[in-house]
Amino acid sequence: MPRELISKDFWFIVLLVCAIQAFAVSGCSSRGGERDVVPKSLLPSDKQDEMRQILADTDYMRKAARYRFGEKYGEEAVPFMIEKVFETYELGSDWKHPALYSIACNLILSLGEMGDERVFAALQMWLVDKKYRVFRSSAAYALGELGDEDAIDDLWRIWREEKSYLYKGDDEGPWPFFGYHPSGCYVHRVLSEVGEALYKLGEARVVGEIIEVAELSREKGWSSGYKNMIWTLRKIGGMDLSESSYDIQYWIDWWGKNRSKYVAGN
Repeated sequence: MPRELISKDFWFIVLLVCAIQAFAVSGCSSRGGERDVVPKSLLPSDKQDEMRQILADTDYMRKAARYRFGEKYGEEAVPFMIEKVFETYELGSDWKHPALYSIACNLILSLGEMGDERVFAALQMWLVDKKYRVFRSSAAYALGELGDEDAIDDLWRIWREEKSYLYKGDDEGPWPFFGYHPSGCYVHRVLSEVGEALYKLGEARVVGEIIEVAELSREKGWSSGYKNMIWTLRKIGGMDLSESSYDIQYWIDWWGKNRSKYVAGN
């Protein structure tokens, strides 16, 4: 057989084997990308079993998930907690189970508060991937607590996306037990947490954006959304609840006086 034919056959086989291996690694499982963001677990099996038993008590976990694992198990629990968020999500078909949603969100909040950099990739996925849009407000809060400036670009991207839905009057829902429509307040909850996270990460110019959303919400009659944005402004500005701080004009005037303190070059 001619040498050049042997060479061609050889490289064809090599390429075929490589293709098969690549498919086996990334194409056979719909959860390949998710697995990539779960760090290797060092948690002993007996502790994992104990945590599974705690998770099984749905009524208890709705209230305690945010604190239980981080305080009791520490950094060892991080990979297990990330994995459990994915598993809990899969149990909630169409998210008609608020209890499961509450557990998953509380685990995400806890992961951010623990401050372990290993959670960044998972938090980023839950913020950006629309498949996990129900987790956006929790992921934004957690990223703000984590304090990693690498999250800034994604947070701004999500801010612009969610804000655009307010102007469209439609945001590619539905979300069965709450409602994605602006009047249902979910978009405002995301914007509230994304805005506060950006502020924590040094993006003070977001205050002007929050004021704009609050003004729009008042004009549209979205009272719950308006309250969400005012609450965020009060937390950022360190203001107690008062009749004046509930009025958007107060914040317009406040931003006019204080913008130069918050935004460089103004």
